[in-house]
Amino acid sequence: LRVLDWVPKLWYHLHTFLEKHSTSDFLIGPCFFLSCPIGIEDFRTWFIDLWNNSIIPYLQEGAKDGIKVHGQKAAWEDPVEWVRDTLPWPSAQQDQSKLYHLPPPSVGPHSIVSPPEERSGKDSTPNSLES
Repeated sequence: LRVLDWVPKLWYHLHTFLEKHSTSDFLIGPCFFLSCPIGIEDFRTWFIDLWNNSIIPYLQEGAKDGIKVHGQKAAWEDPVEWVRDTLPWPSAQQDQSKLYHLPPPSVGPHSIVSPPEERSGKDSTPNSLES
């Protein structure tokens, strides 16, 4: 049940992060956590996947939006550091490296969000038309 005590703390930490680095359009709601399993092993697998594939991309978009609208509002803190320090399962130390970092956002012409395979297809289209 330690994991169930930890989830509200995680939510609060992520909410605080978004308050500092995003706009009011980006909120972490309970929908991220509705499928939370109760068993430790199931939770471990579920959370690593949730963090890397849902939470990190959402925080990236929120931080990028915040930079565009407000500029740098606060000193950057990668939220994964708190998460790694507080993971609530016994084998947490070996799983820390599986959690993705959140780099500070860059806003500009070279900060494309699309995955590399989509981007390369889009980039090659104009070149192939010219030749």
